[in-house]
Amino acid sequence: MAIILAFIVALIVHGIWYFYLGSLWREYNLLNERILSEKVSVAPFLYTILSYLVVFNLMAWIFTKIPVSNAFQGMGLGGLFACGFYVSVLFGQNEFALRPIETAFIDGGVIVVSWMIGGLILGAWKKYDLIEPDESQSNLPEPTMNL
Repeated sequence: MAIILAFIVALIVHGIWYFYLGSLWREYNLLNERILSEKVSVAPFLYTILSYLVVFNLMAWIFTKIPVSNAFQGMGLGGLFACGFYVSVLFGQNEFALRPIETAFIDGGVIVVSWMIGGLILGAWKKYDLIEPDESQSNLPEPTMNL
């Protein structure tokens, strides 16, 4: 349930972000309404949906391995993951594509905010289905290596 909530909130943040920064983003990318109307596709929306589902599922799994004990740890790790795994690559891609650096701040900023909020939600939820060993398994002897 936390993954779905993080996903929904991320999509809302994404919508609000580009509602306010979309015209600036179009200006930096030299896109006008005519160009955009000719290139309309559902593919970017599907990629965004799929990527958020994958990211938040992986983040929830990682949070069980670290383990994350509160919302603020989750938020911090979400920001760290966004900066380390996404934004750092995005800046390089923008440089190679000769896109203005401002577009990387706009595109990367929404990811950092969304992943931080997703991490906050996942860190606060802490209701992951962890497999706890039952008592019959705890009485098994420790494995040994005989050489």
